[in-house]
Amino acid sequence: MHNLSKVTVNNFRSISNATFVLSDYTPLVGNNNVGKSNLLKAIGWLLKKSSLTDADFFNVAEPVSVEANISGINDAVLAAIDDVHRRRVEPYVRNGDLRIRRKQLAPGVSVRDLNIEIFAEQDGVFSWVANPGGIEGSISRLLPEPIFIGAMENAAEDVAKFSSTSTIGKLLKEVISPITERYSEVVAEALAPLESKISSSGADKDESLTNFDNMIAEELFPLFPGITAKTHIPLPGFAEFFKGATLRITEADAENSERDVSSFGHGVQRSVQIALVKCLARVRAGGRAEGRTTVILVDEPELYLHPQAIESIRAAFVALAGGQYQVIFSTHAPAMIHRNDVPQTLLMRREDVRGTFALPRIAEAVSSAIEDAEHQADLLFDLGNASRILFTDKVILCEGKSERVLLPELFRRVTGKSLEECKMALVVVESVDSVVKTRRILIEMGMPVLSVVDLDFACRGAVETGLLDAENEHVLSCRSTFSALASQGLISLDEGGLPKKHNGEPAARAYEMLANENNGAVAELHSRLRDTFGIWIWDLGTIESHLGLHSKQTSVQRRFVERLHEAGFFESLPGHQAVRSAMNWLAIGGN
Repeated sequence: MHNLSKVTVNNFRSISNATFVLSDYTPLVGNNNVGKSNLLKAIGWLLKKSSLTDADFFNVAEPVSVEANISGINDAVLAAIDDVHRRRVEPYVRNGDLRIRRKQLAPGVSVRDLNIEIFAEQDGVFSWVANPGGIEGSISRLLPEPIFIGAMENAAEDVAKFSSTSTIGKLLKEVISPITERYSEVVAEALAPLESKISSSGADKDESLTNFDNMIAEELFPLFPGITAKTHIPLPGFAEFFKGATLRITEADAENSERDVSSFGHGVQRSVQIALVKCLARVRAGGRAEGRTTVILVDEPELYLHPQAIESIRAAFVALAGGQYQVIFSTHAPAMIHRNDVPQTLLMRREDVRGTFALPRIAEAVSSAIEDAEHQADLLFDLGNASRILFTDKVILCEGKSERVLLPELFRRVTGKSLEECKMALVVVESVDSVVKTRRILIEMGMPVLSVVDLDFACRGAVETGLLDAENEHVLSCRSTFSALASQGLISLDEGGLPKKHNGEPAARAYEMLANENNGAVAELHSRLRDTFGIWIWDLGTIESHLGLHSKQTSVQRRFVERLHEAGFFESLPGHQAVRSAMNWLAIGGN
């Protein structure tokens, strides 16, 4: 299927200059007022021209332009459109791509001057050519008028009042032809007697209209002798009846409950609206050429809906996407984004000077940061399960189930706020290796990230991944301490000279001993990783070491959380000062 694979927007509303990579199913995620709706409207303007006003210009002294790559235009797509339009389009398709642009030089320009431009080769030089051979009409065969549903528009009007822009109007226009063929003659015959009563030259014109005609003639004759005026009331064409078309809603459990959509709540109105979009998609798919892809643009489809209804909408959108439809929508609902959709989701951001832009997608960030294809697939899977990173401004990475349970509670205890209130998301990964790789991916995306890890990371993970040199004096000092402890039979070391399980005790116990025996070197490593890389190590060994917990069992953690807000309990913990420092460090973003 061909689709819009990339869109570049210049000077449109909050978007100064930014490029957005699109897929068949593209969620747009970001805080309120970052410009998600503006991107949808920019795409809509590209595919359906209208004259922009001052409010649509980021800078009124500069032109607005929206450029797009239409990708996937293969022989089958070209063969599906008629010969005339294919001959216009085909010369400009390069490797399956067609570059188009719409540009408006200033506010209020006539719509006639807003034709599509094509990036084409002329005399060996590529440049933008305005509507060569009337190509805009041919492009509409590939990408017809989009379906757009705004977030805060009047849903009742969209689904219950006929107009050229309402969803119900678009839907009825798709089905009106066969109805017209069946009933237009019947209606014309039924109205024929009325025509003689109300037309200007009707043989049996109504007496009131005839009197009115005479009155006009009397007043007109002194001014323009020989001029006659007669009232004429034309009979409505069959299509005119559809202008009064609406939807009536019936409740199954109530008698005589048929009512206008406007009398129901926003949830019902939004559900009907989405249902009509699905119907419109089905109707358009039923009898059209395969060479057309309709872009569906929806602002917050989940608005006013119950979580189960949101899942139903997501499933419907997924079913539409990739066939003859491309679905692009903004959302604040994690339920609208399945794990498989996370890599293609656009994280929208906005800055005062730069305006609206999107962070690199997770799919590209993983590809750039990780060379090994198998590890790329594993990390994409892990990040898909951690979809909360899409709905936050900052990520805290950690390893281990203990942090998942305890760290949010400790953060609230120290700062008085939840992680969510501070626009932070906690992401727990499987291993130290995953911490480093996931951190690398998030940095590649431009996502602020902090990490909280056990002390063993300083001696093992940080060295293996190149964050610390193996010959670092403090790393060597820690290794020397391990050797001394091993010589006393207190710990066991692996072939690399680092602790392993000893007499049934986990290796973590050796790092607790290191913290006691060589706290100077540990403190230096702690400061280096914190200040240079945004990585906090638990300098007593583990989070449990700081909290006086001797087990990772869920029941032990639950009892700890229950006591955490008791007076004096937190201050009695062996590492409460370090825990307090860690939580405050997270709260200020590691600065």
